[in-house]
Parts: sequence; structure tokens; C-alpha cells
Amino acid sequence: MVKLKVKKNLIEKKQKKRIKPGSRRPLASATGNLKSKVLNIPGQSIVNDNKGDLVNSRNLTLKDILQQLSHYSENVRKDAFYGLKDLIVRHPHILENHLGPILEKIFGFLTDEEKDVRHALLNCFTAILPLMDPTSLTPFVPLFIVYVKSAMTHISGAIRKDSLGFFDLWVETSPPLILQYSHYLLILYIYLLERIQASPT
Repeated sequence: MVKLKVKKNLIEKKQKKRIKPGSRRPLASATGNLKSKVLNIPGQSIVNDNKGDLVNSRNLTLKDILQQLSHYSENVRKDAFYGLKDLIVRHPHILENHLGPILEKIFGFLTDEEKDVRHALLNCFTAILPLMDPTSLTPFVPLFIVYVKSAMTHISGAIRKDSLGFFDLWVETSPPLILQYSHYLLILYIYLLERIQASPT
């Protein structure tokens, strides 16, 4: 009888140790040492600190700003021009490597439908145009002429009026660059002045 009881107890202990289907494995002992390892993934970070990139006072890079200029919101586009001005004034040498992409992106806003965006662009141009090297700027003058002519002949009277501000700025800042286009731009300029003076205030 004693042997049968001992054998029965051993069988019960073995059954208790078995893991039933659907049940969880026993957790590690509370006194056990659990170790974790840090997984490093190249190119990924919880916080994007733009390390190594030139940024403005709002920690925005040139790429960030150019993307904002494509935004549907008037306020975002307007703020992007102030951000671009801040970035270039802080880091003028950025124009050495990125003048083309910058000008090709912003010229089109001479005919932006929103007045505040056009005024922000003019404010930006007023600050950064004197920082541009005339030799580097020369290849982009024809493109500017295309856009300023488009603004001067635009169906919107407000856009036509604002185009004079951009034309005046370029004439004052870089007259030699504009001189070769003066024969037909001057005609448009005088025509617009006459229309503005004749329009009721």
C-alpha cells in the first residue's frame, strides 16, 4: 500500500508540472535577472534633430521650407517665405549650392492668387537678392523675366500692381542684368503705371 501511495504521488507531481494546452509558460522567477539589449537601426531616430543640416530659427531646413511652399494653405506658404528669408540671412553661403532650386521654386509665386503670399515673397526677395552673386544670378534672369511678364499681364489687377514691386527691386539691385530686357519691359511698366494712375482710388 505504501508503494502504491508513493507511486501515485509521483504521478500527480509530474502531471502538475506539465503545461496544459492554451496555458502560458511560468514567468521567470522574481529574483531572476532580466537583461535587455538596445537595437540600433541606422538612419532612424525617435527625434529628428536635423543634425548637420543648416536650419533657420524654427529648426527648418531648406528642404522643409521648399516643401511648405507647395502647401495649399496661404498661411503656410506665407510663413515659408519668412522662413526662407531667415535661413538665407543666417547662412548666406547656402546660395552657392542651392541657388537654382530656390529661384526655380519661388519665381512662380509672383502670380500667386493670395496677396499676403506675394508680399511675403517680395519681402524675402528684398532681403536675399543683395546677397546673390550677380554672375551666378545671370542664368536665371530670363526665367525671372518670363514670370514678371506673366505677372504684369495677368488678368488680376492686384497681381499686375504687385509685379511692379518685383520689377523695381530687380532694377534697383541688379540693373545690368535687367538692362538687356528693358526695351519691352519698359513698355509694360509704363502701361501698367498709366492704368494704375487712371484707376479710381
